[in-house]
Amino acid sequence: MTLRTLALLVGLGGYVLACSSSNGDNGRAGNAVTGDGGPQGTVDASSEHDGGDGDGQGVIDAGSEDGGTSPIQAGGNEDEAPAQIHIIGRTDERDPDGPRFSWGTQIRTRFSGTGVAITLADNGANWFDVSIDGTAAAAFETGGPAQSYVLAQNLADQEHDLIVTRRTEAFEGDVQFLGITTPEGRDLIATTLPFEHRLEFVGDSVATGFGVLGVGPTCVPSLDNESEPNAYPAFTAAALNASHITIAYSGIGIIMDYNNGTTEQMPERYLRALVNDPSSVWDFSYVPDAVIIDLGTNDLTFSDPGPAFETAYVSFMELVRSKYPAAHIMVTVSPMIGDDDPSFPARTVLKNYLSDVIATRQAAGDANVSMFEFEEQTGDLGYGCSWHPSVAEQQAMSDKLVAALRAQLGW
Repeated sequence: MTLRTLALLVGLGGYVLACSSSNGDNGRAGNAVTGDGGPQGTVDASSEHDGGDGDGQGVIDAGSEDGGTSPIQAGGNEDEAPAQIHIIGRTDERDPDGPRFSWGTQIRTRFSGTGVAITLADNGANWFDVSIDGTAAAAFETGGPAQSYVLAQNLADQEHDLIVTRRTEAFEGDVQFLGITTPEGRDLIATTLPFEHRLEFVGDSVATGFGVLGVGPTCVPSLDNESEPNAYPAFTAAALNASHITIAYSGIGIIMDYNNGTTEQMPERYLRALVNDPSSVWDFSYVPDAVIIDLGTNDLTFSDPGPAFETAYVSFMELVRSKYPAAHIMVTVSPMIGDDDPSFPARTVLKNYLSDVIATRQAAGDANVSMFEFEEQTGDLGYGCSWHPSVAEQQAMSDKLVAALRAQLGW
Protein backbone atom coordinates (compact mmCIF):
# COMPACT_ATOMS: atom_id res chain seq x y z
CA MET A 1 0.00 0.00 0.00
CA THR A 2 1.19 3.53 -0.69
CA LEU A 3 -1.84 5.20 0.83
CA ARG A 4 -3.56 4.63 4.11
CA THR A 5 -6.83 6.29 5.04
CA LEU A 6 -6.26 7.87 8.40
CA ALA A 7 -8.11 9.70 11.13
CA LEU A 8 -7.34 13.07 12.66
CA LEU A 9 -6.98 12.73 16.41
CA VAL A 10 -6.75 15.36 19.13
CA GLY A 11 -3.80 14.44 21.30
CA LEU A 12 -2.38 15.54 24.63
CA GLY A 13 -0.81 18.91 25.25
CA GLY A 14 -2.70 20.71 22.48
CA TYR A 15 -1.13 18.56 19.74
CA VAL A 16 -2.96 17.39 16.66
CA LEU A 17 -1.92 13.90 15.67
CA ALA A 18 -2.40 12.17 12.37
CA CYS A 19 -1.05 9.11 10.62
CA SER A 20 1.03 8.83 7.53
CA SER A 21 -0.02 7.50 4.27
CA SER A 22 1.48 5.23 3.03
CA ASN A 23 26.27 3.34 -5.51
CA GLY A 24 27.38 5.34 -8.43
CA ASP A 25 29.58 8.44 -8.24
CA ASN A 26 30.81 8.31 -4.67
CA GLY A 27 33.62 10.27 -3.06
CA ARG A 28 31.93 13.64 -3.33
CA ALA A 29 32.75 16.45 -0.97
CA GLY A 30 29.90 17.37 1.37
CA ASN A 31 30.19 21.16 1.24
CA ALA A 32 27.70 23.21 3.22
CA VAL A 33 25.03 25.47 1.79
CA THR A 34 23.98 28.22 4.13
CA GLY A 35 21.31 29.93 2.03
CA ASP A 36 20.28 33.46 2.91
CA GLY A 37 16.67 32.59 3.67
CA GLY A 38 15.59 36.16 3.02
CA PRO A 39 12.45 37.44 4.68
CA GLN A 40 10.65 34.17 4.05
CA GLY A 41 12.35 31.94 6.58
CA THR A 42 15.41 30.40 8.15
CA VAL A 43 16.77 26.95 8.75
CA ASP A 44 17.82 25.91 12.24
CA ALA A 45 18.79 22.26 12.39
CA SER A 46 19.43 22.44 16.14
CA SER A 47 15.91 23.53 16.98
CA GLU A 48 13.83 20.60 18.21
CA HIS A 49 10.13 20.35 19.00
CA ASP A 50 9.46 17.64 21.55
CA GLY A 51 6.11 15.97 21.00
CA GLY A 52 5.50 15.44 24.71
CA ASP A 53 6.06 18.82 26.34
CA GLY A 54 2.56 20.19 25.76
CA ASP A 55 3.79 23.55 24.48
CA GLY A 56 0.91 23.99 22.07
CA GLN A 57 2.80 23.22 18.88
CA GLY A 58 0.60 21.92 16.07
CA VAL A 59 1.89 18.59 14.82
CA ILE A 60 1.10 16.27 11.97
CA ASP A 61 2.75 13.12 13.26
CA ALA A 62 3.54 10.37 10.79
CA GLY A 63 3.55 7.72 13.46
CA SER A 64 -0.04 7.01 14.58
CA GLU A 65 -2.68 5.04 12.73
CA ASP A 66 -6.47 5.03 12.77
CA GLY A 67 -9.27 4.75 10.24
CA GLY A 68 -11.26 7.72 8.92
CA THR A 69 -10.25 10.85 7.05
CA SER A 70 -7.07 11.30 5.05
CA PRO A 71 -4.61 13.92 6.33
CA ILE A 72 -1.74 12.54 4.21
CA GLN A 73 -1.76 11.37 0.62
CA ALA A 74 1.42 9.65 -0.51
CA GLY A 75 2.76 8.10 -3.65
CA GLY A 76 -0.32 7.64 -5.79
CA ASN A 77 -2.78 9.55 -7.96
CA GLU A 78 -4.82 11.35 -5.33
CA ASP A 79 -4.66 14.69 -7.15
CA GLU A 80 -8.33 15.39 -6.49
CA ALA A 81 -8.40 14.09 -2.89
CA PRO A 82 -8.13 16.75 -0.18
CA ALA A 83 -5.29 16.10 2.24
CA GLN A 84 -3.33 18.07 4.80
CA ILE A 85 -0.03 16.73 3.41
CA HIS A 86 0.73 15.48 -0.10
CA ILE A 87 3.87 13.39 -0.67
CA ILE A 88 4.76 13.09 -4.36
CA GLY A 89 7.24 10.29 -4.85
CA ARG A 90 7.89 6.66 -4.09
CA THR A 91 7.44 5.85 -0.42
CA ASP A 92 8.12 2.76 1.67
CA GLU A 93 5.57 2.49 4.47
CA ARG A 94 6.56 -0.65 6.33
CA ASP A 95 7.77 1.34 9.34
CA PRO A 96 4.71 2.55 11.30
CA ASP A 97 6.68 5.58 12.51
CA GLY A 98 6.45 7.14 9.06
CA PRO A 99 7.06 6.73 5.32
CA ARG A 100 10.62 6.55 4.00
CA PHE A 101 11.85 7.69 0.60
CA SER A 102 15.07 7.78 -1.40
CA TRP A 103 14.13 8.70 -4.99
CA GLY A 104 13.21 12.30 -5.78
CA THR A 105 10.32 13.32 -3.52
CA GLN A 106 8.29 16.44 -2.77
CA ILE A 107 6.20 17.20 0.33
CA ARG A 108 3.46 19.81 0.01
CA THR A 109 1.13 21.31 2.61
CA ARG A 110 -0.72 24.49 3.58
CA PHE A 111 -0.54 25.94 7.07
CA SER A 112 -1.74 28.95 9.01
CA GLY A 113 0.66 30.77 11.30
CA THR A 114 3.98 32.51 11.66
CA GLY A 115 6.32 29.56 11.16
CA VAL A 116 6.68 25.90 10.27
CA ALA A 117 9.13 23.03 10.88
CA ILE A 118 9.52 19.51 9.54
CA THR A 119 10.79 16.43 11.37
CA LEU A 120 12.94 14.02 9.37
CA ALA A 121 15.34 11.17 10.05
CA ASP A 122 18.10 10.35 7.55
CA ASN A 123 20.44 7.37 7.34
CA GLY A 124 22.63 9.36 4.94
CA ALA A 125 23.05 13.06 4.20
CA ASN A 126 20.65 14.95 1.98
CA TRP A 127 19.74 18.47 0.94
CA PHE A 128 16.22 19.86 0.61
CA ASP A 129 14.86 22.98 -1.04
CA VAL A 130 12.10 24.96 0.66
CA SER A 131 9.44 27.17 -0.91
CA ILE A 132 7.05 29.34 1.10
CA ASP A 133 4.23 30.88 -0.93
CA GLY A 134 6.21 30.31 -4.12
CA THR A 135 9.36 32.05 -2.86
CA ALA A 136 12.55 30.13 -2.06
CA ALA A 137 13.59 29.98 1.58
CA ALA A 138 16.93 28.62 2.78
CA ALA A 139 17.85 25.08 1.76
CA PHE A 140 18.73 22.72 4.58
CA GLU A 141 20.79 19.58 5.09
CA THR A 142 19.60 16.50 6.96
CA GLY A 143 21.49 13.67 8.57
CA GLY A 144 21.18 11.26 11.46
CA PRO A 145 18.30 10.49 13.82
CA ALA A 146 15.04 12.42 13.92
CA GLN A 147 15.42 16.19 14.07
CA SER A 148 12.98 19.05 13.68
CA TYR A 149 14.22 21.54 11.09
CA VAL A 150 12.79 25.05 11.28
CA LEU A 151 11.84 26.01 7.72
CA ALA A 152 10.33 29.46 8.27
CA GLN A 153 9.64 31.86 11.10
CA ASN A 154 8.51 35.47 11.58
CA LEU A 155 5.98 35.11 8.77
CA ALA A 156 2.76 37.08 8.58
CA ASP A 157 0.11 35.30 10.64
CA GLN A 158 -1.95 34.02 7.74
CA GLU A 159 -2.22 30.98 5.46
CA HIS A 160 0.93 29.86 3.63
CA ASP A 161 1.84 27.19 1.09
CA LEU A 162 4.87 25.02 1.88
CA ILE A 163 6.81 22.85 -0.56
CA VAL A 164 9.82 20.81 0.59
CA THR A 165 11.74 19.11 -2.23
CA ARG A 166 14.57 16.61 -1.95
CA ARG A 167 17.34 17.75 -4.25
CA THR A 168 20.03 15.09 -3.65
CA GLU A 169 19.70 11.74 -5.34
CA ALA A 170 18.68 8.33 -4.11
CA PHE A 171 22.05 6.84 -3.19
CA GLU A 172 22.66 9.62 -0.65
CA GLY A 173 20.38 7.77 1.77
CA ASP A 174 16.84 7.05 2.88
CA VAL A 175 14.87 9.82 4.57
CA GLN A 176 11.92 9.21 6.88
CA PHE A 177 9.11 11.74 7.21
CA LEU A 178 8.00 12.07 10.84
CA GLY A 179 5.88 15.19 11.04
CA ILE A 180 5.21 18.87 10.39
CA THR A 181 4.90 21.41 13.21
CA THR A 182 3.46 24.90 13.49
CA PRO A 183 4.06 27.16 16.53
CA GLU A 184 0.44 28.26 16.86
CA GLY A 185 -0.91 24.75 17.30
CA ARG A 186 -3.32 25.00 14.37
CA ASP A 187 -4.32 22.14 12.10
CA LEU A 188 -2.74 22.02 8.69
CA ILE A 189 -5.14 22.93 5.89
CA ALA A 190 -6.45 20.27 3.52
CA THR A 191 -5.76 21.02 -0.15
CA THR A 192 -5.83 19.27 -3.51
CA LEU A 193 -2.86 19.12 -5.84
CA PRO A 194 -2.98 21.68 -8.69
CA PHE A 195 -1.59 19.51 -11.48
CA GLU A 196 -3.23 18.65 -14.79
CA HIS A 197 -0.84 15.85 -15.76
CA ARG A 198 1.60 13.29 -14.32
CA LEU A 199 5.09 12.47 -15.60
CA GLU A 200 7.75 9.94 -14.69
CA PHE A 201 11.41 10.39 -15.63
CA VAL A 202 13.88 7.51 -15.63
CA GLY A 203 17.53 8.34 -16.08
CA ASP A 204 21.06 8.79 -14.86
CA SER A 205 23.12 11.71 -13.54
CA VAL A 206 21.69 14.25 -15.98
CA ALA A 207 18.20 13.74 -14.56
CA THR A 208 19.47 13.94 -10.96
CA GLY A 209 20.95 17.39 -11.57
CA PHE A 210 24.42 16.06 -10.79
CA GLY A 211 26.84 18.99 -10.42
CA VAL A 212 24.29 21.36 -11.94
CA LEU A 213 24.86 24.20 -9.45
CA GLY A 214 28.63 24.13 -9.85
CA VAL A 215 30.60 26.30 -12.26
CA GLY A 216 32.27 23.69 -14.40
CA PRO A 217 33.47 21.79 -16.08
CA THR A 218 36.27 20.95 -13.62
CA CYS A 219 34.60 21.75 -10.30
CA VAL A 220 34.21 18.92 -7.79
CA PRO A 221 30.71 17.42 -7.63
CA SER A 222 29.32 17.60 -4.11
CA LEU A 223 26.07 17.35 -2.20
CA ASP A 224 25.51 21.08 -2.28
CA ASN A 225 25.88 21.46 -6.05
CA GLU A 226 23.52 18.63 -7.01
CA SER A 227 19.90 19.69 -7.52
CA GLU A 228 17.12 17.67 -9.11
CA PRO A 229 14.82 20.73 -8.90
CA ASN A 230 17.25 22.45 -11.30
CA ALA A 231 17.30 19.59 -13.82
CA TYR A 232 15.17 19.05 -16.90
CA PRO A 233 12.57 16.74 -15.26
CA ALA A 234 11.48 19.41 -12.79
CA PHE A 235 11.62 22.18 -15.40
CA THR A 236 9.56 20.10 -17.83
CA ALA A 237 6.93 19.18 -15.26
CA ALA A 238 6.54 22.80 -14.20
CA ALA A 239 6.09 23.97 -17.78
CA LEU A 240 3.41 21.33 -18.39
CA ASN A 241 1.62 21.79 -15.04
CA ALA A 242 2.43 18.19 -14.17
CA SER A 243 3.45 16.37 -11.05
CA HIS A 244 6.52 14.26 -11.59
CA ILE A 245 8.62 11.49 -10.10
CA THR A 246 12.30 11.19 -11.01
CA ILE A 247 13.76 7.68 -10.88
CA ALA A 248 17.40 8.45 -11.59
CA TYR A 249 20.80 7.35 -10.33
CA SER A 250 24.18 8.72 -11.33
CA GLY A 251 26.32 6.40 -13.40
CA ILE A 252 23.59 3.82 -13.97
CA GLY A 253 22.79 2.04 -17.20
CA ILE A 254 20.55 -0.58 -18.75
CA ILE A 255 23.13 -3.38 -18.50
CA MET A 256 26.35 -1.62 -17.43
CA ASP A 257 27.18 1.40 -15.30
CA TYR A 258 29.96 3.97 -15.60
CA ASN A 259 32.24 1.79 -13.46
CA ASN A 260 31.68 -1.27 -15.66
CA GLY A 261 29.41 -2.84 -13.06
CA THR A 262 26.69 -5.12 -14.40
CA THR A 263 24.55 -5.74 -11.30
CA GLU A 264 21.66 -3.65 -9.97
CA GLN A 265 21.26 -1.58 -13.10
CA MET A 266 18.09 0.41 -13.73
CA PRO A 267 15.79 -2.47 -14.74
CA GLU A 268 16.39 -3.99 -11.29
CA ARG A 269 16.32 -0.83 -9.20
CA TYR A 270 13.25 0.42 -11.07
CA LEU A 271 11.10 -2.05 -9.13
CA ARG A 272 12.06 -0.63 -5.73
CA ALA A 273 10.54 1.99 -3.47
CA LEU A 274 13.94 2.47 -1.78
CA VAL A 275 16.85 2.38 -4.18
CA ASN A 276 19.22 0.16 -2.17
CA ASP A 277 16.61 -2.11 -0.54
CA PRO A 278 15.51 -5.03 -2.75
CA SER A 279 12.76 -5.88 -0.26
CA SER A 280 11.06 -2.49 -0.70
CA VAL A 281 8.90 -3.41 -3.68
CA TRP A 282 7.14 -0.43 -5.28
CA ASP A 283 3.46 -0.89 -6.12
CA PHE A 284 3.37 1.54 -9.11
CA SER A 285 0.40 3.39 -7.66
CA TYR A 286 1.62 6.64 -9.23
CA VAL A 287 0.36 6.28 -12.81
CA PRO A 288 1.95 8.80 -15.21
CA ASP A 289 0.56 10.02 -18.50
CA ALA A 290 4.06 9.72 -19.99
CA VAL A 291 7.38 8.10 -19.07
CA ILE A 292 10.57 9.72 -20.36
CA ILE A 293 13.62 7.43 -20.34
CA ASP A 294 17.20 8.70 -20.72
CA LEU A 295 19.52 5.71 -20.37
CA GLY A 296 22.40 4.29 -22.37
CA THR A 297 25.11 6.92 -22.00
CA ASN A 298 26.88 4.95 -19.27
CA ASP A 299 26.46 1.64 -21.11
CA LEU A 300 28.30 3.13 -24.09
CA THR A 301 30.92 5.15 -22.21
CA PHE A 302 33.89 2.99 -23.16
CA SER A 303 32.74 0.54 -25.82
CA ASP A 304 29.83 -0.86 -27.77
CA PRO A 305 27.85 -3.18 -25.45
CA GLY A 306 26.54 -5.11 -28.44
CA PRO A 307 23.14 -6.72 -29.05
CA ALA A 308 22.68 -7.48 -25.34
CA PHE A 309 22.07 -3.78 -24.75
CA GLU A 310 19.29 -3.59 -27.30
CA THR A 311 17.68 -6.78 -26.00
CA ALA A 312 17.78 -5.50 -22.42
CA TYR A 313 16.37 -2.11 -23.42
CA VAL A 314 13.43 -3.80 -25.18
CA SER A 315 12.80 -5.87 -22.06
CA PHE A 316 12.87 -2.72 -19.93
CA MET A 317 10.36 -1.08 -22.24
CA GLU A 318 8.15 -4.14 -21.86
CA LEU A 319 8.45 -3.84 -18.07
CA VAL A 320 7.45 -0.18 -18.10
CA ARG A 321 4.55 -0.95 -20.41
CA SER A 322 3.35 -3.71 -18.10
CA LYS A 323 3.18 -1.22 -15.25
CA TYR A 324 1.59 1.60 -17.26
CA PRO A 325 -0.60 0.20 -20.07
CA ALA A 326 -1.87 3.63 -21.20
CA ALA A 327 1.21 5.82 -20.75
CA HIS A 328 3.22 7.21 -23.62
CA ILE A 329 6.83 5.98 -23.38
CA MET A 330 9.53 8.21 -24.87
CA VAL A 331 13.17 7.12 -25.11
CA THR A 332 15.81 9.83 -25.43
CA VAL A 333 19.40 10.40 -26.47
CA SER A 334 21.45 12.21 -23.82
CA PRO A 335 23.18 15.57 -24.40
CA MET A 336 26.33 14.05 -22.85
CA ILE A 337 27.05 11.46 -25.53
CA GLY A 338 28.85 12.35 -28.75
CA ASP A 339 30.70 10.97 -31.74
CA ASP A 340 34.09 12.32 -30.67
CA ASP A 341 35.93 9.04 -31.23
CA PRO A 342 35.87 8.16 -34.96
CA SER A 343 36.55 4.52 -34.11
CA PHE A 344 33.48 4.40 -31.88
CA PRO A 345 30.81 7.02 -32.69
CA ALA A 346 28.90 6.39 -29.49
CA ARG A 347 26.04 8.81 -30.16
CA THR A 348 25.29 7.29 -33.54
CA VAL A 349 25.51 3.77 -32.11
CA LEU A 350 23.06 4.66 -29.32
CA LYS A 351 20.63 6.31 -31.74
CA ASN A 352 20.66 3.20 -33.92
CA TYR A 353 19.99 0.97 -30.92
CA LEU A 354 17.11 3.17 -29.72
CA SER A 355 15.61 3.29 -33.21
CA ASP A 356 15.66 -0.51 -33.24
CA VAL A 357 14.08 -0.61 -29.78
CA ILE A 358 11.22 1.61 -30.90
CA ALA A 359 10.76 -0.41 -34.09
CA THR A 360 10.67 -3.65 -32.09
CA ARG A 361 8.03 -2.32 -29.72
CA GLN A 362 5.93 -0.97 -32.56
CA ALA A 363 6.16 -4.30 -34.40
CA ALA A 364 4.88 -5.92 -31.20
CA GLY A 365 1.79 -3.72 -31.41
CA ASP A 366 2.84 -0.93 -29.04
CA ALA A 367 2.20 2.27 -30.99
CA ASN A 368 2.35 4.53 -27.93
CA VAL A 369 6.15 4.92 -27.99
CA SER A 370 8.51 7.47 -29.50
CA MET A 371 12.13 8.61 -29.60
CA PHE A 372 13.48 12.07 -28.82
CA GLU A 373 17.02 13.38 -29.21
CA PHE A 374 18.47 15.95 -26.84
CA GLU A 375 21.02 18.01 -28.72
CA GLU A 376 24.62 17.32 -27.81
CA GLN A 377 25.83 20.00 -25.42
CA THR A 378 28.50 22.32 -26.80
CA GLY A 379 29.42 24.35 -23.73
CA ASP A 380 27.84 27.52 -25.12
CA LEU A 381 25.48 27.49 -22.11
CA GLY A 382 28.21 26.58 -19.66
CA TYR A 383 28.83 23.35 -17.79
CA GLY A 384 28.13 22.06 -14.35
CA CYS A 385 30.70 19.91 -12.58
CA SER A 386 32.39 17.05 -14.42
CA TRP A 387 31.11 18.22 -17.80
CA HIS A 388 27.50 17.77 -16.77
CA PRO A 389 24.80 20.17 -18.01
CA SER A 390 24.53 23.59 -16.38
CA VAL A 391 21.22 25.01 -15.20
CA ALA A 392 20.97 26.90 -18.50
CA GLU A 393 21.64 23.71 -20.48
CA GLN A 394 19.07 21.81 -18.41
CA GLN A 395 16.53 24.55 -19.14
CA ALA A 396 17.28 24.40 -22.87
CA MET A 397 16.84 20.63 -22.77
CA SER A 398 13.51 21.07 -21.04
CA ASP A 399 12.28 23.67 -23.51
CA LYS A 400 12.73 21.27 -26.42
CA LEU A 401 11.34 18.31 -24.51
CA VAL A 402 8.25 20.32 -23.55
CA ALA A 403 7.61 21.11 -27.21
CA ALA A 404 8.04 17.43 -28.14
CA LEU A 405 5.68 16.26 -25.39
CA ARG A 406 3.06 18.84 -26.28
CA ALA A 407 3.15 17.69 -29.88
CA GLN A 408 3.14 14.01 -28.98
CA LEU A 409 0.44 14.15 -26.30
CA GLY A 410 -1.70 17.04 -27.52
CA TRP A 411 -1.25 19.04 -24.32
